[in-house]
Amino acid sequence: MTWEPWLIGFLEKWTAGLAAESAGVNRVRYSPNIVLINIPCPSRLSPVHIVKAFLAGADGVYIGGSMPPANCHYKVGNYKTFKRMYLLKKLMAQFGIEPERLRMDWYVSPMYRALAKNIDEFVETIKKLGPITSRERVDGL
Repeated sequence: MTWEPWLIGFLEKWTAGLAAESAGVNRVRYSPNIVLINIPCPSRLSPVHIVKAFLAGADGVYIGGSMPPANCHYKVGNYKTFKRMYLLKKLMAQFGIEPERLRMDWYVSPMYRALAKNIDEFVETIKKLGPITSRERVDGL
């Protein structure tokens, strides 16, 4: 039996979420290793949510936001998210978890082929990194 990664994806419902729906309608396939969750805005996604995703067993976390970043329904939400991702990746490295396990891409709703391609690339990256071992996990958060 070979190891298969398990990923969680948080998609901003106005753009990346619609791109995921369009991929389904247009029968564009992407890896089944990811569970996608629509959220109002990536800025509403707390770093605690991402840490809890890893603690729950995710091998990677994917975030899809609206492009351009100034196109946010919540005005400065994408800028806040960008700053949080930068800091969270630095923190992950301190705990021995590769920062490459967290990825964020920007979309407009017609970019369903790009979404599928990026998800597949991310799954391949996680496969190369391998599973997160239990000693790398942060317990008790």
